[in-house]
Amino acid sequence: ISDAELLVWYVDQKTHEPVVYFEAKFKVASCAWILQPNTTYPDILCIRDGKVVLLKASDLISKYSPDAAEPLQATEENFSAISDDDKNKTSLLSVGSGGAFAYNTDASTLITCTTRNLKTPSWKPCGKNGKIQHMTVMQSQPILVAVGENTINAWDISAEPTPVAKIALAADDKVVAIRSAGYYCAVF
Repeated sequence: ISDAELLVWYVDQKTHEPVVYFEAKFKVASCAWILQPNTTYPDILCIRDGKVVLLKASDLISKYSPDAAEPLQATEENFSAISDDDKNKTSLLSVGSGGAFAYNTDASTLITCTTRNLKTPSWKPCGKNGKIQHMTVMQSQPILVAVGENTINAWDISAEPTPVAKIALAADDKVVAIRSAGYYCAVF
């Protein structure tokens, strides 16, 4: 596996060996599973060349055959653009509850949306000039947590973003990671 290859696989229950559903030979900065309405298998949101794209993994997984000599190869036809603005320099991506996801369009601005509603306005979760250092969308509820330079900001994103909480950080505090699972969020 190289830094320009994505493998989607499962572990065979009898042999306990990994079995590859498909591979995609492209470089990604980040990726996350996303459940789509009316699909059996999840798709993958990826940051590719500074843009958010949807890899239709559900289509490729459904075409998988254990008798195939080689894994399926993802092609350009398996991708669809989510963000198509050439000015975007996306580097942060998070998927959460009900297919809600967020990605940044610059250092201080992000978009929160679903694959059913991509045309949502951008906004600044860390204030007018606050840079987003880390972010996560909660898995159990439509809450976005964004870490700025001096604050941790929580927002309800079920409709128009609404502030829920703001925690001030000391000037010398440095956040290195943020993770969420279920109703819990951890900031390290």
